[in-house]
Amino acid sequence: MKTIEVANIDSSTGGGAIRAYKILLYRAKTGVECQSLLLGYNSQTLRESRERCPPIGFALPSKILTLLPLPQSMKSALLPLKLIFYFKRYGKIDADIVISHHETINSLRLSANLAETLGSKSLAILQLPPIYGNKSRLDNIMEAVQTFNYLLTTPKLDVRDIPWIMYMRSIYRPWNEAFYEVVDYYLKRFDMLLAVSPSIPLEMGENWSSRVLSLRPGYGFDENELSLLRDLKSRRVHSKPIAVFPARLEVRKGLSDLVLATGLIVRERRDFKLLVIGRGRDDIVRRFMSIVSRFNLKDNIIMMGYVPRYESFLLRREAKLILYPSHIDSYSYSVAESLLMGVPVIAYDIPALKLNFGGVDGLYLVRELDIEALAQKVLELLEARDISVGEPKVKLYDEVALEEKIILDKIAEKI
Repeated sequence: MKTIEVANIDSSTGGGAIRAYKILLYRAKTGVECQSLLLGYNSQTLRESRERCPPIGFALPSKILTLLPLPQSMKSALLPLKLIFYFKRYGKIDADIVISHHETINSLRLSANLAETLGSKSLAILQLPPIYGNKSRLDNIMEAVQTFNYLLTTPKLDVRDIPWIMYMRSIYRPWNEAFYEVVDYYLKRFDMLLAVSPSIPLEMGENWSSRVLSLRPGYGFDENELSLLRDLKSRRVHSKPIAVFPARLEVRKGLSDLVLATGLIVRERRDFKLLVIGRGRDDIVRRFMSIVSRFNLKDNIIMMGYVPRYESFLLRREAKLILYPSHIDSYSYSVAESLLMGVPVIAYDIPALKLNFGGVDGLYLVRELDIEALAQKVLELLEARDISVGEPKVKLYDEVALEEKIILDKIAEKI
């Protein structure tokens, strides 16, 4: 079987890219002749993918177009990609199946068009819900976004943020509704849709639940990663009142919730520190830091910037807890890794966390958007001496790759 796999493997951008990168490395072990078309990469992941799933080319947005003051999803939907192919090196391009490793418009569009051009079957792997059919979930996400925007105007508004605020107040929700129509169009062009978590079709709604096959879950670990995480648990130190937010800086990941909860916590614990480790767009990072400054929390919310994955393990191991008030997720590496290291996690009760980690000791879920409950639980854990943390059920990437191979075989049978 031959595949062409459209993927972003820049591991610094988050769990979705890490998963795509790992699956490409394991694909050959299942007997698949894998080639890739890369949307993003870094030097390490590019070097390793060349050996196991060599790229036939790259699909990158024009640098000039990326500077336009438009939301990322709108750029993906409306703006063309710059394709750089290396056909001569690999000869004629063909594939039995073209695979999109992401639910983003650029990945779906490129994969669907390539499959139709080659006459190949197609598979889209969904790593987040591309469509929210649950109105209450969508309302909560929108409220989190608007709260962030409100905090930007308190007590005064930076002139640089006026276009952002105007867009968010007047266009954001209508654009998302239009965006769903675009996503719907591309999803219907694929032969099969595969979700990496059972929470994804659940959040997409009844119209999609019967059309999306789910892995339970579709994320995994290398054996050496599991060994390291368990070893770190045995050497854990957690005496200081330090929490960590280990995710990319994205508004829907709960940035406003972090600020508001920290503001409540420091009323009782002035020594509380929140380490923010993750990468984000420059404009989002600037706005977040501006809000932190306005709330006089610069001594309590410490911006660490992007920290490589294994170094982030060491930071989290020494924390008292993980504060993760994200509103969007499917299967959180941040939660799984932290629990494996014996670090308790406080988060919202969104479907992704309830379905994948519900019932595991050490995971504390509060009602979504309940900032006071979030802060109160943090204060309780800061005072606790002994906190029982269980180990979540996890898979190895060998298992996940084999499960995907079974699905690829079913698609190939239809060729």
